[in-house]
Amino acid sequence: MEKAKQERTLAKGQFTRAENSLRKVLENPESQTSTIERRFNELNQKWTLVQETHDQFSLFQAEMTDVEKEQLEPWLLELIERFDEMEIKADKLLEEKIAKNIPVVPAAQPHLLPNPTSHVVKIERLKFSLFEGNIRRYPQFKEEFNVHIRPQCQKSQLGFVLKSYLASHVREDVECCGDDYVAIWERLDQKYGNVGQLIRKILGEIQMLPAGNNDGDSTLRMINMVDKAHRDLVRLDAEEEMCNATIISMIEKLMPPMMYQEWLKVVSGKSHVSRAKFKLLVELLHDWRNRLEYEGSGNTSTEMRANVFHAGNSDSTYKERSLEGRHSCWLHRVEGDSRVIHPIWNCNEFLNRSEDERANLVKQYKACKMCLLTTCNGTEDPLKCNRPGFRCR
Repeated sequence: MEKAKQERTLAKGQFTRAENSLRKVLENPESQTSTIERRFNELNQKWTLVQETHDQFSLFQAEMTDVEKEQLEPWLLELIERFDEMEIKADKLLEEKIAKNIPVVPAAQPHLLPNPTSHVVKIERLKFSLFEGNIRRYPQFKEEFNVHIRPQCQKSQLGFVLKSYLASHVREDVECCGDDYVAIWERLDQKYGNVGQLIRKILGEIQMLPAGNNDGDSTLRMINMVDKAHRDLVRLDAEEEMCNATIISMIEKLMPPMMYQEWLKVVSGKSHVSRAKFKLLVELLHDWRNRLEYEGSGNTSTEMRANVFHAGNSDSTYKERSLEGRHSCWLHRVEGDSRVIHPIWNCNEFLNRSEDERANLVKQYKACKMCLLTTCNGTEDPLKCNRPGFRCR
């Protein structure tokens, strides 16, 4: 608990420094829009770190004194107000500068400025975001830079240009490389392109997804997450890391019952090496995504979706499996009604309430504060939550 508290304190200090840095930029009338955006992105990153460390510290409520428990919410509320204030100021100033047609291309990126002597038609300049050190964003950043930015630059400019697209704390990691383009990528690959770390991140994301059910939106999120993870590993030439029995098994557990039955028909009684099996799995996921997007995803009822996927099938197995493991929304559940409706985390009525109202509803219905289920052991103590890999955000 003390370590978590120290990490939270450190995160707050970093947030405060980023806040002061952004404030100085906002008060300087000569600040460029690119500088404002970069400083705000840095503040936003520190804000995310503050929330994560605060959440980790909050897990130790059972060990806290009453005073420490009472201070949890006020501590975070103060920072929320400070972040909101800076966000509003930054947005307002950016809108004013854009309205005055102030250039949005940083002075440090002359390779993107149009040639004033050229007679070709000018098109809007390509907007390319900074890399802020997110390991899950790195494969895409590297690919997009090499495809869209590198061809526009002279060889002697590449190192300088690449560093201009790195957030300040990331740029510090590569300053030892000077403007050596190859050395900069080697350093970035070493820190952010580690396949082992990326796999651990992907496994963590998969474990955070809820168990398989027939909710269209949840299924789409699962498919898109798996698809993105696969593409990121392809970008790093590490596709084989995704094609293993462990990850395939984890994805199978996330499938809604009807999808799982269809998957069994594809693989049952057949022997596939992991790579071939994963390819078949990706094809199935893409097919289901096309179906769900065609029918409007969550706008179509579960029963209608069952008819679309299994028209004419009289076997009740699919209906029974669709109810298996589902948790009905406790706001709309009717006593004595066995029908399964949307889970609480997809309930629009719940999500549209204020934070205080949602917290009161969780208390009123005696739901677990970690996973929002009323059937969880965490209803008595969040630390006893049945789903340690899942956390309601």
